Amino acid sequence: MIYTSEPNISKTEKLFINKSLKRGLISSFGKDIVRFENKFSKLYKFRYSLALNSGTSALHIALLSNGVKKDDLVIVPNFSFAATINSVIYCGAQPWFHDTCKNFLIDIEQVNKSLKENTFLRKGERFHNRTKQRVSCIIPVTSFGNSINFSEIIKLKRNFNIEVVIDGAAAHFAKFKGEALGKTNLDFIFSFNGNKGFSTGSGGMYCTTSQKKINTAKILINVGQQVKKYNYKVVGFNYRMNNIQANLGLAQLSRYKFFLSQKKKIYDFYKKNIKNDGLIKNFFHLSVDSGYFWVYPIIVKKNKKKFLSFLKKNKIYLTNFWKTLSKQKPYKNYLYENLENSEKFSDQLVCLPSSTFLTDQQLKKIVKCINNFK
Repeated sequence: MIYTSEPNISKTEKLFINKSLKRGLISSFGKDIVRFENKFSKLYKFRYSLALNSGTSALHIALLSNGVKKDDLVIVPNFSFAATINSVIYCGAQPWFHDTCKNFLIDIEQVNKSLKENTFLRKGERFHNRTKQRVSCIIPVTSFGNSINFSEIIKLKRNFNIEVVIDGAAAHFAKFKGEALGKTNLDFIFSFNGNKGFSTGSGGMYCTTSQKKINTAKILINVGQQVKKYNYKVVGFNYRMNNIQANLGLAQLSRYKFFLSQKKKIYDFYKKNIKNDGLIKNFFHLSVDSGYFWVYPIIVKKNKKKFLSFLKKNKIYLTNFWKTLSKQKPYKNYLYENLENSEKFSDQLVCLPSSTFLTDQQLKKIVKCINNFK
C-alpha cells in the first residue's frame, strides 16, 4: 500500500540513535539537543533555535514569547491543521479567521483590508473596532510547505505594529527569493512529526532572531525554571525535546540534500504528468526559488469519495485532508471575515503520496491511476 507521507529512516538514523542509547542519553537534557538546535540554526540561517517535543508546543511557546495574552485576537487562516488555532486558544486568546488565496496560503490582501477597516491604533497597539480586543499577532501557515510572500508579511507587521509567527510546520528547506528562511528575520515554528519530510518521530522547533524571546521561551518550556533547578520563575510547561529525538534530527539533517532532490523529483513528475480535465485540477505551484514542498495537493472537482475508493483498490491509500475550521464545533463562535475561497475548495482537496522513498515505478502507477479515473 502506498500512503500519503511516511518517514524515511535509514541506517544513518539507527546509528545515531544507538550511539545515544549506548551513552545513556535519553532524557530531555544533553549536548545532542544543543547540537541539533545549532545545526538547524546554521542550515536555516536563524540566530536562535529551540527544540521542543512537538510543533504544537513550539507554536504555543512562540505565541507566548511574542506577548500574546488572554482575550487578544490572533489572525489565522481558515484552512490549516487544528494545532494552529488550538495554540492561540491555549494562550487564552481568540482566533480571527481569514480566507485563503491561491495555493491555500492566507489572503494577505484581505488581512490588510480587514486591519485597515476593522481596527484602530491606541498607544502603539492595534484594537478591533467592535470587540475592543487587542490584535497582537498573525499566524501565516506555509500550507503544503509552500513559501509565503514574506515581503508582504514583513510590510504588514511594520504597518500595523503586530507580531508575526510563521507556522512553518511543513516548510522544511523552503526558501524565499533564494534565501534561507532565517534571512526574513521573522519568527518561525517547524514540526518534526512522522508525516513530515524531515522527522524526529515527533517534535518541533521555535526559531527567532530575538534574544529576549528565546530566553523567555527557554524558561517556559522548562516547567518555568530559570537557571537553578527547582527555582521557578513562572508557571511553565514540560515541552522539552529529548536526546533520542535530537539524534534522529541530527541524522535527518545529514541527509537533507537527498530529501531535497527527492522532493523536487516528485513535484516535477506530478506537475508535468497529471492531466487537468473535468474531474482533476492540477493547481499546485512552487515558485522557482522556494525549493520545497511537503505533500502534493490536487483538486477533485466531483466524486471525491469515489476517487479515494478507486485509488484504494489500486493500493494507494489517501485520506481526506484538512477541512476549514471556522464552522467546526470548537471554533464556530469566533470572529471571521469572508471565507468564500477556503470553504469552496477545501472539501475537494486531496494530497498525493509524497514520501521521499517513492520509486519511479510507484510514481508512474499513481499518475496513471489519477489520469485513468472517470
